[in-house]
Amino acid sequence: GVRVGIMATLRLHQAHVQNNQAEDGAGVFNEGTLLLDGVTVSGNSATGFGIAGGGVSSTGTLTLRNSTISGNSASTGGTGAAGGVFVQDGSALIEASTLTNNTVTG
Repeated sequence: GVRVGIMATLRLHQAHVQNNQAEDGAGVFNEGTLLLDGVTVSGNSATGFGIAGGGVSSTGTLTLRNSTISGNSASTGGTGAAGGVFVQDGSALIEASTLTNNTVTG
């Protein structure tokens, strides 16, 4: 997947982030500033004990624009989980985007 570190900035445009596995943020793990514009995040799976977001995990600044987060999964025994998008101690703006068929267990 993709990782954006603390104090880093990434603008991802017209891309696919697919079929990744990780403990946290299997598709995208963001600690900095991230713009996903026209991006599809799908088929990713997170199985961590911390911040588990199958598609996207963010503790930074996240903007989703014209993007699709679909078919991701997460399972966790930690602080929280979301199959699609998990935001903790950060901010998120979601515009004209689709979040569908994401699952979580645990």
